[in-house]
Amino acid sequence: MWRCDSCRQKQLYEQEKQLRSLQLEAVKQLYKEVQSLQQWKEEVLQSLEVQHSVSASPQPKVNLADAEELIATLENARYVQQLKQWL
Repeated sequence: MWRCDSCRQKQLYEQEKQLRSLQLEAVKQLYKEVQSLQQWKEEVLQSLEVQHSVSASPQPKVNLADAEELIATLENARYVQQLKQWL
């Protein structure tokens, strides 16, 4: 009878040992997931801050050469209209 109790105790000990090992691995995996989510959250927040700062101070969409060309085109169009009126 003592042998059966000893075997049973040993079996229970091994099962608990396996369970603790599985729990430890699960905790490690969850910790990695939490770290990954925290890093993702920081990246998203930084991206939003950058987008917000860009939208807060809008950058010109037309460079100087394009603006000068546009002005010249408008002046030519005005000149052409004046010529049409004189003719």
